[in-house]
Amino acid sequence: MDPHIRDFYNLPKDQPVPQWARDNFVEAVGNAGAKSGKVFNWSLRGQDGPQSTFANLYRDPNTKKWLAVQYYADGQRAGEFASAFEPTTEQIDAMLRQNAVM
Repeated sequence: MDPHIRDFYNLPKDQPVPQWARDNFVEAVGNAGAKSGKVFNWSLRGQDGPQSTFANLYRDPNTKKWLAVQYYADGQRAGEFASAFEPTTEQIDAMLRQNAVM
């Protein structure tokens, strides 16, 4: 999860992730799941190819950044946390459009 935390907070890649960043990121991921009313299908590109996930999109009120949180949709890991990342503008647009039709 450290690469996602570094990206989200623009932290240097050559230094350890500070505990405050880890704590805040975990809180944001938890809030994304708890406060987002929309869940939608979204593909995760893994080492074994695309994997089906359930995702939600959350705008963190502290950083004003978007956060996409994904959970595996099926298989042995169904329901487990898969990923959390700051989506690009294009991904946000696609997620919001997909959310609107579900």
